[in-house]
Amino acid sequence: MTKFPIKPLPVLREPGTFEEVVGYDRIEANYKEALRGTRKFKKEAVNYDLYRELNNVGLWRDLRKERYTPGAYYHTVITEPKRRELSIPKLRDKIVQLVIHEELQNIYRPVFVERSFACQYGKGPIRAAFNV
Repeated sequence: MTKFPIKPLPVLREPGTFEEVVGYDRIEANYKEALRGTRKFKKEAVNYDLYRELNNVGLWRDLRKERYTPGAYYHTVITEPKRRELSIPKLRDKIVQLVIHEELQNIYRPVFVERSFACQYGKGPIRAAFNV
């Protein structure tokens, strides 16, 4: 047993209709996912959380009526281990990004080769090493 536990793959489901993909429950679940880690302590996240229901309902309505437009990115530079410029989406855009990512995972994961381990949830170098 390694000190790195291998997470089981999430259950696949059939790709949903547009109404299912942008459903309020998905937005709420991905809102919680977007706040994992230290991001929940940022000023933007605290302000969003004060009116969480209103913000999530507004986002849900914008997506449902196809009026959603991404906001401006926050730009920053990190220098460790090397200099990189980052463009970070606002929390609202991060929620939409996670909703889309979850749906694309359900569409493309069955198409990938079973022994492909790169850039897939629940897979990686440790799982690949166990399959050699």
